[in-house]
Parts: sequence; C-alpha cells; structure tokens
Amino acid sequence: GSGGLGATAASAGGVASGDALPALATGLTHTWVPASRRLKTDALRRALHAVGSRKALIFMNAGRRLKDAGFKLASRGMAVAILHGDMPKQAREAALAEFADGRVRALLVSDVAARGLDLPAVDAVVNLELPTDAAHYAHRAGRAGRMGRPGLVISVVEPGEEFVVAKIAKRAGTVIDELRVEGGRAERVRDRVQVEAPSL
Repeated sequence: GSGGLGATAASAGGVASGDALPALATGLTHTWVPASRRLKTDALRRALHAVGSRKALIFMNAGRRLKDAGFKLASRGMAVAILHGDMPKQAREAALAEFADGRVRALLVSDVAARGLDLPAVDAVVNLELPTDAAHYAHRAGRAGRMGRPGLVISVVEPGEEFVVAKIAKRAGTVIDELRVEGGRAERVRDRVQVEAPSL
C-alpha cells in the first residue's frame, strides 16, 4: 500500500498525494513538539529559542490564521514578518527584505505564499500547522538545509495529531523525533512511534 494520508487531502495546496515524493535533504533533522492549540505559538517560540535558530520559516495552512499567529508571537517579543497570498507586492517585498537582512528571525508563510520564493539561508522550517501529506512535508522541509547545510524541521503537534506525524514519517521514509524543550534547552527524544533515530 502507498501509506498516504488518503485522497481527501490530495487537492489541498495543489500538491496531489499521487505526486512523486521529493527526496528529503540528507542534512535535515526532523522533530516534533507537542502543544495544545492555545499554546502552539508559545511552544514554537520556546523551541526556536532553545535550538538557537537565526532564520526560521514558519508554515501555516491558511493565510487568514497567519496574522493571528504573527500577532501572538510579536506580543511575546518575537520579531516576525508575515507573507500571505493576498498581500500587495510592496508589502511582500518589504517582508522578504526584513527576513533576508536579519531584521526579523522568522517569516510566517502559507504554502501558496512560499511558492517560488528563493530563501537560501533558512536554518529551521516549522510546521505550526501540519502539512496535509508527506509530499507537502517534503516540500516545506526542503526550504531548510539547502546546499547540504544542516537544517532542522520542527512540527508543532496538537494532541491527537501524533498519528499524522507517524504517517508522514513512514511515507517520507524518515524518523521524526520528539523535541523536548525545558529551561531553554532542547533535546531529541527517541519517538515511541519510530524505530531507528539518526545520531544528533
């Protein structure tokens, strides 16, 4: 069997689950952090801080929720730029420039807005909302660790969504370890749904 996430997700974002799965870059480390819906932005902020990310690309599925997440992060003192499909060209360019020259450490994007963007120096890709299938996951993950550099993928997972992470990992042929963040430090924990974990 293909082990995909079902045909219902196929039309979302224009990447059909029947598409060939892009190969995952070898330098990537795949992790997930558990968080309730209400505390997802806090979990994200703590995780990025703990891993020392300088340039994070944060994915959400719908543009309309980006502003809310951006507002929450900003109110906690994390500078973010936002990029969504409905923005005028000037605003998009301004957001990209802020991210490119390091004025903000994180860029919040939807899959649609990220399409065709060339962002060379991303060190972390965060799924603030889980992608619809493994192909989406691979496309997003591919934004980190370009040119053979190491990169980190962090998926923020709500209770009850763990099975989606397990399915994505299996379909993408990778291991996704839990990332425990405590006291400003992060450690990877061998995930109960995985078998072999690559060494840190």
